[in-house]
Amino acid sequence: MTADTTFGSEWTGLRGRIMGWYLGSYLRRLSEVLVFGNIRSRVLIEVTEALKGEGAVLDVGAGAGYFSLAIASKLERGRVICLDLSREMLGHLRRTAQKKHLSDRIELLEGSAYQIRLDAGCMDVAISNGVLHELVRPQLVLQEMVRVVRPGGRVIVTDFRDTWLGRRIASAHRSEDHGPFGQQELRKLFLDVGLENIRVTAIRHFVIGVGTK
Repeated sequence: MTADTTFGSEWTGLRGRIMGWYLGSYLRRLSEVLVFGNIRSRVLIEVTEALKGEGAVLDVGAGAGYFSLAIASKLERGRVICLDLSREMLGHLRRTAQKKHLSDRIELLEGSAYQIRLDAGCMDVAISNGVLHELVRPQLVLQEMVRVVRPGGRVIVTDFRDTWLGRRIASAHRSEDHGPFGQQELRKLFLDVGLENIRVTAIRHFVIGVGTK
């Protein structure tokens, strides 16, 4: 097993606490709207359409809950399982969920995205945001996301696009990590793991991929 099987470990300790605050802050929201084209709103539309107000969502690399909490707030019934290796990030997420009165719809799962401790076909939707570019073998994580989604369920991936800014941000990670994605590359990755009805869209410096199992 190579080092990237400990996905998320670089966000532990003091760095995890600092990034947990930032990723859940207004500054994160503002930077996304100005630079990346309000990706969260696009993901919320996809998830809401798939769930119709109820269901089970897995957020891979949930971090401080930027996507998880927004999805949970839209659910009438259901839950969002927030997977991350960073205990600090998940702690921040838990506290924020309590403040927003969303604890009953949020479930924390500390662990690796390469070996998700969930049964096959138990999720209606699996999402990841800004995760795959940090991995040496993103296909293995995407395969796990597909495994835990039920037949007909939806997989949604957003990540940095292969632009000058995407490459600049990704350069802060390990040299062996995958880095940002081109549209065709992400589409091929979705095809390789058996997804259908694939849609891949570029929005500024981000790319969004959507597929069904």
